[in-house]
Amino acid sequence: MKIILFLFFSISCLQAQNDSLKSALKQSINKCKTCEPPSSILNSQYFKKYNTFDIRLSNGNYIYNVISASRELIDTNGIPFQEFIRINYNRNDSCISEIFEVTDVKEFSLGDIGSGGQPITMPIKPARFFQKKQDKITPPNHHFYLQALLGYAGAYDNPNQRNVGFESMYYGGGLKYLYGNRAKIGINAEVILENGRARMPFGLEGRFTFWGGQKVVKSNNSFFPSKCQFYQDGDKIVSPNDEIQSSEEFYKHLKRNINDHDESVYYTEAESIKTDPLRLFVYGEGGSFFDLFEEGQGKNPSLNPEEFGQYYFGAGFGAEFINNLDLMIGMRYMRLNFRTPCEECDNLFIVNTNEAFSLLVKLSYSFNK
Repeated sequence: MKIILFLFFSISCLQAQNDSLKSALKQSINKCKTCEPPSSILNSQYFKKYNTFDIRLSNGNYIYNVISASRELIDTNGIPFQEFIRINYNRNDSCISEIFEVTDVKEFSLGDIGSGGQPITMPIKPARFFQKKQDKITPPNHHFYLQALLGYAGAYDNPNQRNVGFESMYYGGGLKYLYGNRAKIGINAEVILENGRARMPFGLEGRFTFWGGQKVVKSNNSFFPSKCQFYQDGDKIVSPNDEIQSSEEFYKHLKRNINDHDESVYYTEAESIKTDPLRLFVYGEGGSFFDLFEEGQGKNPSLNPEEFGQYYFGAGFGAEFINNLDLMIGMRYMRLNFRTPCEECDNLFIVNTNEAFSLLVKLSYSFNK
């Protein structure tokens, strides 16, 4: 009796272990399956019996016990969106996943001995690749800026000059146009207020972006109708131009040195501009001043018109962020003039000079084109 109970217990344990292995294998297969096979395979007696199929490679070798196959796009050898076939198959109750270039995979294959086991084969061909017809995209080269500025100027004392000016905060706004991508150059026009006087700095500005930037990236819409699509009898030819209500074809088919394609599936490619979230640059500027006030501006009439000369130059660092915001911090040297009456002269004036070194902060909003 004890022997019978022991045998019954052992058989129960083996059965439970077998059921556990079957359950684990089923879970492994389900996890491994990324696509259902084409319907002609799915409905075959062979697949219903084994739940697997075979794939023949272009070199004549076979991969057996295949559970699923799907298309993938991978960037390789510097070429974006090369097509591969991912094959998932069962080996020793484990899921193995491998990828092959699409041209290295020949066909689905299955067959069995006996009635209903006649071979079934289906060719595996590359999907058609379409590129959108459009002008070549390049990062924008035309940049317009609307800017606000704030500075603190310290006057430079020169005993040989009569300094008239300011040693305080000044502020203003302006417009700017720069041309280029990583290296930019253009014109800058501002209006600043110092000591109640309005002046317009007008000159050139150049900058060089040494960190971050903008570049052209390629994007794709994956496979249509799906990565699991492989041609079989009855499938219709599809194209991205089918969805466009126009007689003009907006997409062109690029063959990529492949003559025979699967016309029931395609993928597309387009170009777009990618902007890094933070771009750092150095800049330099220089130019002259136009006075926007009346009394005291200009060099005549005065006793010393040769001392008249207004200009500025500066340099600093900047950052572009959140796509369209631009922050600059730098130093600016300014030479400014202001005429005052000569107390010892008759109806004449003296040109006074102010040389100021300033710490300057600019915040801009840019429009790119």
